[in-house]
Amino acid sequence: MLDHIKSVNLITTHFAYPAIDGMSMQINAQLEFLLKQGAEVHLISLHRAKHKLDTKRFYEKFPAVTVTRIPYQGTFTSLTSKLFVERILYSVFQVRYGITRTLLKSLETSPADILHLWFIPLISFPVMAVKTPSVFSENDSWSLRQLRLGQVAKRISQKFFYFGSFIFCAFLEFYYYKQFQVVHFVSGEDVQYSRKIRKMTNYAAIPVRSAIDLEEFEDLEFKKEARSGSLLLWGPSSVQHIRDGMIRFIREMDQCRVSGRVQVEVLSRGKCPAELKTCIEESNSDIAWLSWVDDIVTYLRRFDVVVFTDLTGTGLKNRVIMAALVSVPIVTTEAAIEGIPLKHQAHVTVVSTPEEACAKAMQIMKMNGQEWQQLETRVKAAKKQIQDFVDDRRIDAMWEKLYADLYSLRGQGEQRFR
Repeated sequence: MLDHIKSVNLITTHFAYPAIDGMSMQINAQLEFLLKQGAEVHLISLHRAKHKLDTKRFYEKFPAVTVTRIPYQGTFTSLTSKLFVERILYSVFQVRYGITRTLLKSLETSPADILHLWFIPLISFPVMAVKTPSVFSENDSWSLRQLRLGQVAKRISQKFFYFGSFIFCAFLEFYYYKQFQVVHFVSGEDVQYSRKIRKMTNYAAIPVRSAIDLEEFEDLEFKKEARSGSLLLWGPSSVQHIRDGMIRFIREMDQCRVSGRVQVEVLSRGKCPAELKTCIEESNSDIAWLSWVDDIVTYLRRFDVVVFTDLTGTGLKNRVIMAALVSVPIVTTEAAIEGIPLKHQAHVTVVSTPEEACAKAMQIMKMNGQEWQQLETRVKAAKKQIQDFVDDRRIDAMWEKLYADLYSLRGQGEQRFR
């Protein structure tokens, strides 16, 4: 328990309730943790019009949270740039302007024991003006994310945009990481990369609280009975690099001769993008598109194999976590499991390309009885690994230590964990 910490100011961007994206899910999970610890939370959210807050349902869930919402217009990138310009005005001319002025006024009105800022636009916020121990959660290193997106982008204009964003974000990370007592990521891989940006010791790797009830999955064992002859392609097809991976997988299926009938389903929330829709319609394979299922656990259990063809690593990896928990064989690119402790052959089948994913998935589909039984060991090991990884008790203990260490620095100025 956080015995001494009575209050936390949590500033974030793009928060909606009920959650409509991974960012909102992460903030929900952190609020649950803080309330369980008995802390009062002042949530300050910078939001666009699409990020709605159902106040009735929110306060039923989080009664000890006070919310301040600050609207803005523009994109995630433009918000990052705007706050950077406002930081320059503050640092050079001591001018409080725009969103920065509003944030500082709100923090001065409701001071707290800990200041927690979440996501890249807030990296340049002048925390020194608040004089409160601070932690910055970038989750995924944003410069690394932009670099990877630039590498897989198809158009020259996209590559220029992402590589420009990479340079800008790398500068922000190099220059502003040092102002926080702790910089938090969700995986050790991002910590290793960030140490190349700026060599510091005040990095912390803590996975996202999953809010998954592990007891729900306890009795879900590997299917030994007759198989269904179906596989699932799963991912948000609105994301370019995930959509491209799906298209390459489907086209590879059309190229190779698959013996027997294989039914493919594509699960992706929202409207099917035109490029993917055309690919599905032109395919000679048996492919169905679904945008929603009521019971994801029962649905996943139908398949002989679940395939993830992500071309680069971003996001929370909840899809892989869920597939492992329901004891279904997984074929995945390295990018889709980055930051998750799943290994090739020991737990899942890891591939380099969507085309290879197709070949490996077909191999699993054609396994005979003895081979299928041997696959059980791998699937069980993957489930156990994920159960340990997403155990909220372990993650909560890490957060308790981080917040307690932060609290111990109150009144010690610019001291860092070194």
